[in-house]
Amino acid sequence: MAESVNGGGGPNQPPKEMSMEVRLLLAFLLMGAVMFLTPYLFKTVAPPPPVKKVAQSAPALPPPAPRPLPRRRWPRRRKPSGRRKGSSKAVPSAPITPQTTEPALIVDTDLFTVAFSNQGATVRSWRLKKYAATTANISSW
Repeated sequence: MAESVNGGGGPNQPPKEMSMEVRLLLAFLLMGAVMFLTPYLFKTVAPPPPVKKVAQSAPALPPPAPRPLPRRRWPRRRKPSGRRKGSSKAVPSAPITPQTTEPALIVDTDLFTVAFSNQGATVRSWRLKKYAATTANISSW
């Protein structure tokens, strides 16, 4: 007698399971089908173009002609001189922007008060309002 398609020897045996390789191949095929068929099934709808309001009393003026861009002149490359690297003069740099301290941003709630700094997005101070421990109590731990 020939074996059944499910691979079982008798009517009471469970059907044969697919191997891991077949399952993996089936998973990739289904994922590819979803990826390629989704754009065709769910087409994106472009928003309608904005409605231009036409003024009835003002005559239509032609748009101004575009002005040509000025030509940029690049500086010429200097030929290397026979000087050593150490003997070159220091080139003055652009002025340095002074750093100023901004006032702290303070967030005050029922439980805590936090002061934030805008330089590096850091917390300057953090105070818990309903915390009863003092530094003397903490040092004894």
